[in-house]
Amino acid sequence: MAERCFGIGLSRALVKQSFRALTRARSTYWGICTRRKAKNPVLATSAWRGLEASNSHAHSLKVRHDPTVSRLADRGSIPTLSTTTASVGRGFSIIEVLVVIAIIAVLAALLFPVLISSRAAANRAKCMSNIKQLVMANRLYANDYDGRFVPAAVDIFEGSGGHWRWHGWRPTTDGSTQFDPQKSPLLPYMGRDQRLKECPLGGMLDKNGNAFEAGGGGYGYNATYIGGSYWKFGMTPRAAETTASLWMIKNPERTVMFTDAAMPQGYPQQRVTEYSFCEPPFAVDSRGVTKYRNMPSIHFRHNGFAVVAWCDGHVSTETMSFTIPKNVYKGDNKRFKVGWFGPDSNELFDLE
Repeated sequence: MAERCFGIGLSRALVKQSFRALTRARSTYWGICTRRKAKNPVLATSAWRGLEASNSHAHSLKVRHDPTVSRLADRGSIPTLSTTTASVGRGFSIIEVLVVIAIIAVLAALLFPVLISSRAAANRAKCMSNIKQLVMANRLYANDYDGRFVPAAVDIFEGSGGHWRWHGWRPTTDGSTQFDPQKSPLLPYMGRDQRLKECPLGGMLDKNGNAFEAGGGGYGYNATYIGGSYWKFGMTPRAAETTASLWMIKNPERTVMFTDAAMPQGYPQQRVTEYSFCEPPFAVDSRGVTKYRNMPSIHFRHNGFAVVAWCDGHVSTETMSFTIPKNVYKGDNKRFKVGWFGPDSNELFDLE
């Protein structure tokens, strides 16, 4: 009996000693593996192998010498290498990483158009606010000038185009200088900040390519019927000096005052420049509407929409109905989305 007790005690002592060695080996192994700056992978491998050997030796001892320890191990009460390592998080496999990347790519593909659309909507809303301020300023101007709206280009027949536009003044008449928007006749009516606003997408316009009409902020004025009387006096200085008044317009809510505007140019390369008038589909003279086409200047720059301000003060967005392939400057109207909306007539521009 004494020998049996001595044998059991010895086996238990060996088991305890083996598990102490196992614990030290585990600590050594995980310390080596988790150090980011460990530079000796061979050492980590040796620790792993030693840990396996310790674990195997401990199992053989407890099973061979102590049935109690064996039963505890069988029930999982004694931690082993397998139960310890199972609790440690494993890394992602290549397949899992690829799946995550694919999901992110799909989500990006779905969200990107939404973000683009949201940005376009924000730009369009800002443009609508800007152009509405132009209408309000023009109506306030009319209140101070016997009900007459601001002239579009009061001295356009002087020299090579005159000094004045509704959006500014320039020191020369030969197109060699830019218009100064700080001298616009509408400036005193532009609200607290006292400046003309530019379309948020005005950056796409070449401001250096056409000094003749640059400076309108990307907006065009109905010079034929509102900012002038070319329909009544033909192409004469009197037509440029005589503007419409609100009481002359039969349907203000159906008469264009301002629009997004631009003029395509084909020389020396295709580009689109600023242009400060919105032209109706057909040219006019003192006898009325002619059969000759004007060059289109309404710019549908907002993802196919143009912002339009009407004489009653409301603002809308319109899509292009028709255009002509090229203008006299060889500019590509279709490429730059320049044309007209509504019916193929002057009815949305005239005073009727």
